[in-house]
Amino acid sequence: MAIDGLTVRVDDAVLRRMIRETPNALDDRIGEIAFEVHGDIVESFGTSPPGRTYSRGGVTHVASQPGIPRTWTRVRCVPV
Repeated sequence: MAIDGLTVRVDDAVLRRMIRETPNALDDRIGEIAFEVHGDIVESFGTSPPGRTYSRGGVTHVASQPGIPRTWTRVRCVPV
């Protein structure tokens, strides 16, 4: 690719070799991460403080407090 006299060449030989040598490694790692995130979510169930209690259709419900649960903010950086 040339831009105003500057030529840029992308050498993807290493990436292609990694894909060729380890075709299932990425799928396996994504599966591991998904399993871990799922476990974190399941563990978080029932940990929020209760909010307002109300009845609807003969059933009593307990609402979440405003702003809870919060947006997912936990980030993990793991080596692949």
